[in-house]
Amino acid sequence: MARDHCVVLLLLLLLTTLELAQCPYPKPGLPGLWHRYDCGVKGMQLLVFPREGQTIRFKVMDEFGNQFEVNNCSICYHWVTAKPQGPAVFSADYKGCHVLEKDGRSHLNVFVEAMLSDGHVDVAQNVTLVCPKPDQTWTTPDGTRLTPEQCRRDSGHIPCIVRSSSKEACQQAGCCYDNTRDIPCYYGSTATVQCFRNGHFVLVVSQEAALAHRITLASIRLAYAPTSCPPTQETGSFVAFRFPLTHCGTTVQVVGNRLIYENQLVSDINVQVGPQGSITRDSTFRLQVRCIFNASDFLPLQASVSTPPPPASVTQPGPLRLELRIAKDETFRSYYEERDYPIVRLLLEPVPMEVRLLHRTDPQLVLLLHRCWATPSANPLQQPQWPILSEGCPFEGDGYRTRMIAVDRGLPFPAYYQRFSVTTFAFLDSGSQRALRGPVYFFCSASACSRSGPETCSRPCGSPTARQRRSSSPHSGSAEPQNIVSSPGPVGFVGSYRKETTLGPSGSTRSSDLRPLLWVVLLLVAIALVLGIGVFVGLRLQKGNRG
Repeated sequence: MARDHCVVLLLLLLLTTLELAQCPYPKPGLPGLWHRYDCGVKGMQLLVFPREGQTIRFKVMDEFGNQFEVNNCSICYHWVTAKPQGPAVFSADYKGCHVLEKDGRSHLNVFVEAMLSDGHVDVAQNVTLVCPKPDQTWTTPDGTRLTPEQCRRDSGHIPCIVRSSSKEACQQAGCCYDNTRDIPCYYGSTATVQCFRNGHFVLVVSQEAALAHRITLASIRLAYAPTSCPPTQETGSFVAFRFPLTHCGTTVQVVGNRLIYENQLVSDINVQVGPQGSITRDSTFRLQVRCIFNASDFLPLQASVSTPPPPASVTQPGPLRLELRIAKDETFRSYYEERDYPIVRLLLEPVPMEVRLLHRTDPQLVLLLHRCWATPSANPLQQPQWPILSEGCPFEGDGYRTRMIAVDRGLPFPAYYQRFSVTTFAFLDSGSQRALRGPVYFFCSASACSRSGPETCSRPCGSPTARQRRSSSPHSGSAEPQNIVSSPGPVGFVGSYRKETTLGPSGSTRSSDLRPLLWVVLLLVAIALVLGIGVFVGLRLQKGNRG
């Protein structure tokens, strides 16, 4: 009887596995778990869709079948996230614990359990993740593997940044592989972009790619970057840039559950000035680089290099060049530069901020702020979040409400600016209610409005229409593209590092730093009492002796 029962279970599991192989989601009547997995540039991701009343628990298995429960672990490169009414997501880096390389592919065995509220296991299932998938071919950003000509270099190699030394990992990163060389994995004779989960761009341009556009490597720069974004490496054969996604003029858009970061490489032209005019013999060079991340866990999904399309009409949706700056005071005459971050502020200290529209000269345009918020990481969709502005108006649920600051009308295009001041704060842990020790990043979503259009570009914050707009404003998960701008770096708060603030039962704050102060006061009182008693006793004895 027990054997028959086991055979039935094995058949059910086999049917479930066959069904999952045919479609990303099994049919509702199957005993297995709804799941799918994706292979990214730097790691793999398993999504499991629990039924009502289920909680998902992940375990990884080593090559001997031993199971290890999965937690968020930066050492093992494992991350687990879950949202109400959404999937449970397990992400693992290719260099993470128990990820095995077989035949040029990364394998990870995951044991998935669906737990009921009483702690019992409702459904359990093994899932094997294989990346790249058997029907998937890793290619370089432009859609094709590098040709032998692009990899034929006699000297001047730059090592490619890869997760491992295997040929598959090297080619997956868009680089060349030759195990007979001192540097087996190296950048080819083209333009390469790499996206990293730690929030960095790497851009590499070869001399051959530059000569194909009749320019020199020395003339290549980031199009919208300040002077603080020079190349990180320059040789006679290559120029390389490495910078954070929030720096160097990078734009970011949120489209559904995707974060799209874009920047451009351009070249300076050599101008010769004559007695009656100026000429140049340099051609125009412009490359658009893009990194696409999964917003839920910041997993890189795609990297690409392309020639940018012609500029779109301002009335059409598209990326805007925006900048969020933190001013040193509310006169907005000087601002912190990228090299100044992270900046440090005391809790409750005001932080003046400015969002401005760049590279436009149309006097009819108006910058509109939609939402501004703060997160504890460079991921704009990271939880927890704290709203600052809602549809351009101060968030009404904050006791220290954000102050809007009037823009100086003497600026060339004052409608291109929005200014406000935020009272600094620290995020609290949802369980212990203790202040989280770490930096805070600021973000805003914005758009440009044309005053020549049929709709007005401004509405007072106190009007009923504005309140209706705020109540119906889309969330960050909207499928509509949203232009996002971030502060160049984080703000650290002294109070969050030196004090452990907790909330009392009534919501008031108390600090554990008061306890040492109380002990000092009590000690001083005790010393005063001892001295007083000693003086009193001495006076009595002296009086008795005289008597």
